Amino acid sequence: MKKIILLLAVMLMTAPAMAAVTLEVADAGGGWAEISFDASGEADFVRAFALDITADDANIIAVEAVDANYWVYPGSIDINDAGEVNDVGSPVADAGYPGTLEGLDSNGVTIEMGALFEEGVEDPPADSGVLLKVQVDGACTVCVNGNAIRGNIVMADASSQDPVEDCNTIDVTPPGCPLDVDSDDD
Repeated sequence: MKKIILLLAVMLMTAPAMAAVTLEVADAGGGWAEISFDASGEADFVRAFALDITADDANIIAVEAVDANYWVYPGSIDINDAGEVNDVGSPVADAGYPGTLEGLDSNGVTIEMGALFEEGVEDPPADSGVLLKVQVDGACTVCVNGNAIRGNIVMADASSQDPVEDCNTIDVTPPGCPLDVDSDDD
C-alpha cells in the first residue's frame, strides 16, 4: 500500500499544471468592447479562437480584428484552386453553419480567427493581448464564451481548451445618438 501511495504522489508531482486561457471584456468607449486573452500560463501559444460573443439588450453592429497575428478567418476565407487567398474574409463566421450565432445586427456573433506563420522563420503570436473589438448599439452586458463545435481555443499543439469566460457590463451611447440634447432648442 505504501508503494502505491508513493507512486501516486510521484505521478501527481510530475503531472503538468493545468493552466487556462482567460478571456476578458473591457469597455473601449464609443460603444466598443475589447475582447482580450491571456495564455501566459500555457506551455504553448494559441493557434486559433472560436468564440461566441453575445450582448444582452443590444445588437452587435460591427466586429474589428485587432491582433494582426490572427488574420486567418476559417469561416469566410476564400482560397482559389491554386491555393492562393482571394479574400481573407471576416472574423464573423457565416450564420448558416450549425452551432453559429446569428451574426451582425443581432445579439450574438460567432468568430473564428487563426494564426498562420512559418515556424523557425517568424515569431509565434504573443501569449496575451487584445484580440478584437465589437461595437454594440446600446447599453448591455457583453459576454464571451468558447464555441465547442468549432474547437473553442486551439493551442499550437492542437489541443483544445474551453476558455475561462468573462462578461462585463458596458454603458454605451448608441451610434448616431446625440448626448444631452435639449428638445426645446432648434
